[in-house]
Amino acid sequence: MVEIEFLDPDEPPPGLDTAGGEEIGSEPVRRAPPDRTLVAACVLLAGAAALAVAAPFQDLLVIRQQGAGRSVTFAADGWGRLFLGARSDDPGPLHFSRFGIPLVICAALLMVVVAGLLAAAARAPLPDRVLRFGGFAAAGLTGVLAGLVFAMWLLVAAQFGSTPTSTVDVELGAPSPPQFQYGACIWLSAASVVASALGLGAAGRWHRERRSGRHAERHG
Repeated sequence: MVEIEFLDPDEPPPGLDTAGGEEIGSEPVRRAPPDRTLVAACVLLAGAAALAVAAPFQDLLVIRQQGAGRSVTFAADGWGRLFLGARSDDPGPLHFSRFGIPLVICAALLMVVVAGLLAAAARAPLPDRVLRFGGFAAAGLTGVLAGLVFAMWLLVAAQFGSTPTSTVDVELGAPSPPQFQYGACIWLSAASVVASALGLGAAGRWHRERRSGRHAERHG
């Protein structure tokens, strides 16, 4: 005599393990992908901070004087360190303007803004006034960076303007006109301004879309 085994309709069939998966008949839970505009804002602002940190380690200006078969090089970087000839030469207690200090401070504050955007991306309950304050802070930091670039350009241009009458050395004989070069410190700082402005624009666009989405949910 064959025994007939009845299965409980509420129980899953043998061999089907549902302990670690979704329930039968339910749709899998999918996380919403991160907003591309928000990701772009974070990447641009973080890039602006990285450029602002790297800039003061580069030359701010370079002046080369040729004469009598010899070449004398004067350079200064964003930390105000002076270099006469080789980089290993000790310039003594003299130093140039130290733009590296405000650049690094701006970079640190930009990373605070990026941290706030990342918290918003992680669905942290940040009120709109906090996000608006972060936007104003990013706008202010962008303005400070732009002011630093302008100050660098003015200082270097003034230094170049006073060099032809102040770098004559009798040991070099009849010197040729000095060669002037704006260093990478200015260009990296300018790139930081552009990246910060673009990141600010992306963050503002994301915030407007976020507010309009909430408004549509409330009145939809």
